Amino acid sequence: MLERGTLARRLVLVSLAWIAIAIAAGAVALSLSFRSALGAAEDARLEAWLHALVAALRIAPGGDVGLARGLGDPRFDQVFSGVYWQIESADRIVAASRSLWDERLDLPIDPGSGTPAHATETATATIHGSVEGPRRQRLRFVAERIVLQNLSPESGDTALRVAVAADDDETRSAIARLDALLAVALGALAAGLAAAVVLQVRFGLAPLARLSRALDAVRAGERERLPEAGPRELAPLVASLNALLDDENERLRRARTQAGNLAHALRTPLALLALDAETVPGEPGEAIRRRLADVRTEIEQRMARAAIAGPLVVRGARTSLAEAASAVAVTLRRLFPDRTIDVDVPAHLAFRGDRDDLVEMLGNLGENACKWARARVRISAEPFADEPERGARDDARLVLRVDDDGPGMDDSAASHAAERGVRLDERAPGAGLGLSIVSDIASAHGGRLHLARSPLGGLRAEVSLPAAGSPPRSRD
Repeated sequence: MLERGTLARRLVLVSLAWIAIAIAAGAVALSLSFRSALGAAEDARLEAWLHALVAALRIAPGGDVGLARGLGDPRFDQVFSGVYWQIESADRIVAASRSLWDERLDLPIDPGSGTPAHATETATATIHGSVEGPRRQRLRFVAERIVLQNLSPESGDTALRVAVAADDDETRSAIARLDALLAVALGALAAGLAAAVVLQVRFGLAPLARLSRALDAVRAGERERLPEAGPRELAPLVASLNALLDDENERLRRARTQAGNLAHALRTPLALLALDAETVPGEPGEAIRRRLADVRTEIEQRMARAAIAGPLVVRGARTSLAEAASAVAVTLRRLFPDRTIDVDVPAHLAFRGDRDDLVEMLGNLGENACKWARARVRISAEPFADEPERGARDDARLVLRVDDDGPGMDDSAASHAAERGVRLDERAPGAGLGLSIVSDIASAHGGRLHLARSPLGGLRAEVSLPAAGSPPRSRD
């Protein structure tokens, strides 16, 4: 279905490209949005702890910094639990959570400074970032600079930097789980969409495939016209093709009728001229009779060529080979009662072409064989794949043979007599206008006439022809 250069391949590839782009863009957008949401949620949690820590800060009369109450999360009291707080004053740790034990957070330098806004504390210059934890893990932190007023009027205000940090592993694990879920879900979605595209293209182009098969059936002689049932979009095309088939058939019928009418119209004047020529004595009369004979021969040959139906690749013609051969054999037996006419043609073989063409070839070959046969003529046929040098245009072909037990002709004469375009009546004894007509009809069907020595001892005339398929069970 997806062969190179097909319309289906183009549609599927374009659709798959857009699906891949859309799925990739959606995956990136969802992943970034989730990362941003998780980061914002983590920052909000850290800021909540930070505000609780600032609110619980107290400075003792001696200047020591402490907490008036806990932060409500027991992990701050568990060593290396993954959540930490730390308070610095002038690059000195003045207080830290029990979870840090004897470690410290190496926070980046904060260029901000604090200015008190009221009598207790003020948060200014909040910063966010990442820092290495006590176990070399990555921590996400939030830090602020604040200024606390000492309880003693003699002491000045205290500038502090307060920070809260938490292990980022949970956030990274959540992001990794989401990425895996996105890969599975969007991969399944992409596979489903790709399958849907293939099915859609296959279903959408199915009428074109049926139309192509119908055309092949017409070409093979299995039907005469295309079926009109189908999508409305293809109805004009089917109607136009059927009209073309009908027009071709009608033109062919008229051409053959006109050729026959012209032949009949010329025969009478020529016969009268021949009678008149008989009354002319001597050499002048003989010259006139020879010229009239040449004219009659040329006209018969031209009319026969004009009557050839041709390969009929679009007409759907199908002719039973056995039926035509039997009919010709009956006629030959009447014309040559002293000849034995054998017919060995399989019943399933059919000629993809006009019946008149087939009968014309069989009649001429059979008549020529009967004229030169001593006692026996055999008509046979079999299917075969024709050779390229024989001029075949299709693989499905058949070979038709007419053998006789007459004198025949040598190989060089037979080979020269069968050349395309040569008047065979002038090249081989006993092979007259009939063989020339057979050669023309065979050429019109993509084959050729081949003359050789017959197994019966005489001449074998072999013609390659296109074979038709089995007849259809029903007609549309």
